[in-house]
Amino acid sequence: MYRNGPVHEFEPKVLENNKGQLLQWFMYSGPRTATVQLPEGGEFQVRHLQPNAHTDVRLFWLPVSTRCLVDDVACSIEHFGRIGPEDERITAWNRAARELGSPRTFDFTP
Repeated sequence: MYRNGPVHEFEPKVLENNKGQLLQWFMYSGPRTATVQLPEGGEFQVRHLQPNAHTDVRLFWLPVSTRCLVDDVACSIEHFGRIGPEDERITAWNRAARELGSPRTFDFTP
């Protein structure tokens, strides 16, 4: 979720797969599973980060609860704090962060 690209922008992009199907964010503030009111009327059952089909067969909504995003980040921080710095994934992450944090000069001329 946090590394799929659209989350890093103020207005998340709509993703399109090779079948022409679209995945669009559906933001809400509520629990992981909720019933939300649609702007055009009616109700919609959502579960945080589980795509839902739209009435348009090409469109899928990705419900994103702003409350759950904060909870998920807090849980991730706690989890990585418990497993400690010797975990292989943390070591790989830190190595990647060091590499990305060290700019290198590159000559683009042929």
